[in-house]
Amino acid sequence: MTIRTHSKKADDQERPAAARFKKETFEEHADGRGSRLDISHYHLTRHIISDQFFQIMADKGISSTAVNALAGEGRLGQLVQDLILRVDNGAVGELINSAVNAFPMDKISGVTYHGSETENMWIDLAIKHGKNWRSDTNGRRTKSGMGATPLFSLDKYDYNLLGGTNISKTPIIVIGAGPAGLMATAQLIRMGFDRRNITVIDKSGEYGGIWNQRNVYEGGINSPYEFNFSGIYLESAPASGRVAKDFLSMIRHNNNLPTVVKGKVVEVIPSDLNHVVSSMEDGKLVTRTAALVINAIGNGLPLNPNRPGHMTTDTPGNAGIRWQKILQAGEASGEKVRGAKVVLIGLGNSTAEMLMQIQELNEAGYGIDYRVLTHYPANAVCNPTEEVVMNGKAYRVYRDLSIPNLTKYEGDLEEPRRAYERALYEGRIISDVSHWNMGEGKIHVVANGSEMALECTTLFTLIGYGHYPETLRRMGMKVTDEYKGTIATDYDGEVHRPEPIKDNGNRRNYIYPGYFALGAVAKTDSNPNAIVMPGIMHRMYDMLFTAALRAQEYRQAQEIVELTRKHLRTLKGSEEDIERIVSVAVEQVANTDMLGGILRE
Repeated sequence: MTIRTHSKKADDQERPAAARFKKETFEEHADGRGSRLDISHYHLTRHIISDQFFQIMADKGISSTAVNALAGEGRLGQLVQDLILRVDNGAVGELINSAVNAFPMDKISGVTYHGSETENMWIDLAIKHGKNWRSDTNGRRTKSGMGATPLFSLDKYDYNLLGGTNISKTPIIVIGAGPAGLMATAQLIRMGFDRRNITVIDKSGEYGGIWNQRNVYEGGINSPYEFNFSGIYLESAPASGRVAKDFLSMIRHNNNLPTVVKGKVVEVIPSDLNHVVSSMEDGKLVTRTAALVINAIGNGLPLNPNRPGHMTTDTPGNAGIRWQKILQAGEASGEKVRGAKVVLIGLGNSTAEMLMQIQELNEAGYGIDYRVLTHYPANAVCNPTEEVVMNGKAYRVYRDLSIPNLTKYEGDLEEPRRAYERALYEGRIISDVSHWNMGEGKIHVVANGSEMALECTTLFTLIGYGHYPETLRRMGMKVTDEYKGTIATDYDGEVHRPEPIKDNGNRRNYIYPGYFALGAVAKTDSNPNAIVMPGIMHRMYDMLFTAALRAQEYRQAQEIVELTRKHLRTLKGSEEDIERIVSVAVEQVANTDMLGGILRE
């Protein structure tokens, strides 16, 4: 995606309020006592709060009553400080609470944010390109990249900010118990949401996701960073996949997560803080309703190998091995490929894992003849650390840690880099492939306009994963790419409606308030890191902030409903009439700008 460059003034005007607020909200200065927050110019603070923070709330269609109520309870500032700005200076939270209490949020017309991928990218980059606060002692800002961070920490307060409040009783459903669902559930509980009101549903019936699969946990991890998830650490690569499995297990046990419900979610009917989730459990259809739903359904299934513009094929989508395998000398897995003619389609991290294993087996005398097919042009393959532009498209084989994009080939790590260089030196990487086809023990290849045939006894097609569009639509999601299975979300993961209710500029009409996508299901071209743990941790900051505000809205809506029901009973109406009128009130509550008016009535 191309980002236009122009003057800073024009640039700031184009960026949504969330990007400006995260990047440039406050300046810090050093005095004789060290770092402090300069709050001497109160009019500037008021200007920032009213023009930027309140605009962020309006851009999300968040109720002004919810914002003002959380500030009045002294909770809003802490949420903003830790989850939006990611700083440690307690004066920031106090300042925000004071400013909002002194000058409460009122209805704001107009939006600076429309939920586009470009806007989401600006917001993802805001922390990375923002000021480095001296009070950023644990590095929540300085360690952030584009949609990725190795650090998620609220440890300073051991949080529980919402514990004991009505907000904590908000019903929540988490779909999927892999890394995204597990980490989200853990942090919801740490924030104070009652675990008894959180339902986690996964088809396996257990936490861990792909890290429970032998072909994953017996492989290696490829993170260049050490992770810190609320004081639980995962070492950087090189390391066995078992340490990642243990890392997730420790998060589960340290936070006493609820037992996973074994079931396959077949449909989500989202609405406004009233989402219906249906799952098959023990052969029965079970339906649940929740105010907050976090959809973390994971990687999905292998992508169709026939992809126009990259590599096309007539070979069926299920041909070949679609997941990386563990190949060990002296075991059946290794013996199966002894003397084999192996072809690997794709040049990502799964291929890196296979290259290292195949070369190790060959050093033990297994005699495996292998080739790698890729659509990357020869210039990019020969210069994997460089970005090469061909016919208007940019190609880079190795991942770029300065951004970072963590999903490309892990060439920054020594062993994968050596495996790549060896394959390149031996002429085993075939570039510029536009078409391939499997037939009669051979792969027929068209590369750079020339045809060739390669012997093949074992085929690995390792080109990534995604969800079928039909699956995503059954989840109530707006599909943006039929092939990749990508969806439209806001920067906090809140899911877009396929069509707006009303095209009147109110963001609430364009999204499903309280319905979030997290992890691989939320990946896009501008957010590739969604599929890896640093991407999940980055997204959780904004997601949890919005979830807290939505929970506040839900609490206020419930209070209105109960007040309405109580008032109608004093009029001695029939239960049928009471519930009919209450249902109308519930619909009105969905437009939370009307909360104050409904309460007065």
